[in-house]
Order: sequence, then C-alpha cells, then structure tokens
Amino acid sequence: MRHSRLANAPVPVISWMSILWIAISGTGFAQVSFEKDVLPIFRNHCYQCHGPDKQESGYRLEQRKKAISGGDRGAPAIVPNDASASLLYRFVSGQEEGLLMPPKESGKSALPRKELETLRIWIEQGANWPDAFSGEGSQRSSHWSLQPLVRPTPPIAGGNPLDAFIQAKLAEKNLSLSPEADRRTLIRRLTFDLIGLPPKPSDIAFFENDASAHAYEDLVDRLLASPQYGERWGRHWLDAARYTESQGFEYDRLRDNAWHYRDYVIKSFNEDKPYTEFMKEQIAGDVIEPVSRDGIIATSMLVCGPWDQAGNGQSNKTQRAITREDELEDMIGVVGQTFLGLTINCARCHTHKFDPIPHVDYYRIKSVFEGVKHGERSIATTEEVAARDAKQKELQRKREQAHQKIRLIESEGTKQAIALRPVGSP
Repeated sequence: MRHSRLANAPVPVISWMSILWIAISGTGFAQVSFEKDVLPIFRNHCYQCHGPDKQESGYRLEQRKKAISGGDRGAPAIVPNDASASLLYRFVSGQEEGLLMPPKESGKSALPRKELETLRIWIEQGANWPDAFSGEGSQRSSHWSLQPLVRPTPPIAGGNPLDAFIQAKLAEKNLSLSPEADRRTLIRRLTFDLIGLPPKPSDIAFFENDASAHAYEDLVDRLLASPQYGERWGRHWLDAARYTESQGFEYDRLRDNAWHYRDYVIKSFNEDKPYTEFMKEQIAGDVIEPVSRDGIIATSMLVCGPWDQAGNGQSNKTQRAITREDELEDMIGVVGQTFLGLTINCARCHTHKFDPIPHVDYYRIKSVFEGVKHGERSIATTEEVAARDAKQKELQRKREQAHQKIRLIESEGTKQAIALRPVGSP
C-alpha cells in the first residue's frame, strides 16, 4: 500500500453539518443514504486504487464483502456502528499515524470535512450497504424471467411437449383434460383468436367435412396466411409501442404520416419476420446497412408516443430541457418494457427497487438515444433518392425542350401573322 505523511489532517470532531442534522431531525443524525451520499465518495476518491481495475493491498471498495472485511492487513476495514474501529475511516481521517488516504501521489486530495462526516455517520448508523450495490452478483434477480434460458425435459414422453407439462401438472392435482372440442367450436375459437373475426359459414362447412388427417393444421395455416392475421395481432404490438396518430398534450396535432409505422407492423406479422430482425429495425433500422425503407419506417417506434409541442416551444431554456428529459424517458421506457419486460425508466431518479437496474445504467442507456428527435423524414433509400433526382433532371430537360419548341412555334406564328397582315392595317 502506498502511504503519504500525515500533514494537516482533519480532526474527527462533530461538524456544524452534524449539528444542523441534529437540529433538523430533533432526535439524532439524518439517515445517510449509501447510494446518494457514500457511493459517490468511494467513486470519486477511492476507486482509482481500490476499485474494479486496481486493488492496492488487496483492498477493493466496489465489492461490499471485500470492503467490509479489509485487504492484506487482515483487520476489518468497516466495523458497523463503530467508526473509530474502522480502518477505512481511520485512514481517510488521518487517525492512523503517518497515513492519509487518498495518498498525495494518487493525485487525489484529502476528503473534505463534510464527506468525512458523511462516512463517519454512515458507519455509526450501521454501514447500511444495499444488495443492489454489493458488486458480488447479488444484482442478478432470482425471478424466473431473468434466468438463463434452458431446454427442460418434458415430464411425459411422446406427443406434444407443451401438452406434456400441462398433463403433468393436472395429474398432480388429480385433474384431467377437458373433452376435445367439436369442429364447429374449434374453428370458431381459432378464427376469433387468429384474425379476430367469426368464420364464414362456408369455412365452417368445409372444415366440418374435411376428412384429411391434417385438417386442423391446414386450417391454422390458412388463418395465418390471411391478411387479417397481421391486422389482428399487430394491434397488440401497437399497444406496447404506444402507437398514436396524434401528438397528445395541449395541441394534440394529427400526425398525417403515422400510418406508415402501423402498416410496417402489420406487414411484419404477415411476413412472419424473425423477431430479432423486427427488434433491430425498430431500435436502429435507419442506421443498419443496407438501409431499407422498412428500417427507416420501423424506427418510428422510438417517437410514435406523445410529444409535448407546448413544452418544446417554451422560451424558458430550463423548461425545454425538462421536456427533453421526459421525451428520452419515454423512449427508454418503451424500449425497456417492450423488448426486455423491464421498467428501466424507474431508474431515472434512483436505482430500481425491484429489477436489477442501477441508477447509472439508466443514463448509460439514455446516452444511446440522445440524438433521437421527434419529426418527419423521407423514407426513401439512398438509391431511391438518386433515381428520383436523375428522373427529375431528365423531366426538367424534357420540359425545357418542350418550352423551346413552344417558343419557336409562337415566334414562327407571330412572323406569319405579320406577313399576312394587310398593308395599312393596325
């Protein structure tokens, strides 16, 4: 461990800030927050030598267990409820003779009195260190939806593996499957489910009389091939993407071109587009090479939610900045909830209370979308723009040629009219 000589080290006494806290609380010190008060001190003053990239004397402060137990000295660095026995506090306050952390050669200055008081009070209050910041993998949630994907073995061999799991659970409860539906009921259920409309009488009759061994599968294929399938199931995606055809807020102006995104979603469902491609197009389709019309339209998802025209038109710079932050939260929220099933936007103001999303990750994700703005743009590709420009130039050339012919005809007509005019006529 590198040391520096003790020189004008602050004395650990109760500061005016502590007295103020006592006066405010009436009963003692205000509760110190690890996330808001302590963690920034560690990051700003300690991580350079005792962080994830470097661990002088085997001590690291980004992992709770190591930070408390201490490094190579073998003594606890943090003793809850006893700052005077905690090596961490003794080093940063200069109570260890000849030592003061951070050392001068690190380029860091000694901790200000206010931050020393924060550390001392935090330790005296029990050194509360939430699991979300333990740095030891505890941020990985035990919730089933956040576990790595595995392929389970069906509990019953043969048949449809999905049915095997259902049958096994039913057997645990001494239950059995419901009777198989008759064909009239089955086609009604399938048709309402897949296209949202009742089956035609002719379709019912055909299915009831279809003796093929694959009659059910053929019916499913026909319904999936119907244009109404994308219209029916695309609506669910449009709800998740908070699709709207007006801006909302005070003005609620209509968006005349919003329908392009709606049709893109319907088309994607009907084409059975791979989900990975569907996802990439909506997040970054306008920059993924080769850029396509679908890719440009798909990114409308990021801005198809409400837009505060009044807030963006404020003369107050602060209010415009607040409005912009709200817009970015809307983008982060829809991406997180739609593609990840996580409310990332909750971490805008604090580390997530339930999901493993630290406060800092919100702003890391926000930086990805900083350049995204509400507005309209051409959906033509580079090649289409070039072809349009070339065609426009050709039409301009033909137009000019036509004008020249018209001018020649008019000039010739004027000459002939003058030549035929009787002498002395006006």
